[in-house]
Amino acid sequence: MADQARFGFVINLEVQDSGRPTDQLPPAVRAQLYRVCGEALNRAGIAESQVHREDRGDGILFVLAPTVALRQLLDDWPAYLYQNLRAANRNAREVLRLRVGLHAGPVTVDACGRTGRAVDLACRIGNGEEARRLLRASPAAPLLVAVSGALFAEWTAEGGDRTAARHFQARRTRLPEGDRTVWFHLPGVPVPTLFSAPTGVEPEAASARGRGTAPDREPGPDPTPGRQPDDPAQDPTDRSAHGPWAAEETGVA
Repeated sequence: MADQARFGFVINLEVQDSGRPTDQLPPAVRAQLYRVCGEALNRAGIAESQVHREDRGDGILFVLAPTVALRQLLDDWPAYLYQNLRAANRNAREVLRLRVGLHAGPVTVDACGRTGRAVDLACRIGNGEEARRLLRASPAAPLLVAVSGALFAEWTAEGGDRTAARHFQARRTRLPEGDRTVWFHLPGVPVPTLFSAPTGVEPEAASARGRGTAPDREPGPDPTPGRQPDDPAQDPTDRSAHGPWAAEETGVA
């Protein structure tokens, strides 16, 4: 049967500092990795039937069905993953720190798994040197989230949570495909002042679902440097005060 390409939301997740040749994730760390990620999906309301997962040794590749809402993918799931990591690391002997790359597009499905440019890009933005460097520079942070420019544009165009979106900052990032705009977020860390505004959205930054082109301007609200991402009390109008970002102390159920 010929390979088939289907639209999917791609999440590539990798453990920080796990790429050395002699490294092997201990069984307890692998179990914790699957636990915090799976529980975050459940808490975001993403059903098991909407999820395809592949083990990557030191990480996990998820491909989510197009029936998953952008709010679940970008507002809720990262917030619950962050909460779960904080709870899991509180008394852990080995701290679990993760890099996450998110993109969307056609994914080729065959008997061996999931492949395609959408998978490649999600892996590259989450595993690239810029993502690694940013997480290394914030040793107390358990999580880095990297979102492709096209997916971020679709999220904000469809009314994504302004509070969640303002936590992201954009960087022009060099990839094998060329320079791309990638939106980075370190939950629990003030927006780094080292970030500068991108020079523009990548030329092919079409809508992630193919429903049109992205706007010429960079999507999303103006970032607020120095704001603490998980302190919604700073702005009483923030919807996060009633959402997953507000429950800082909530752990894995």
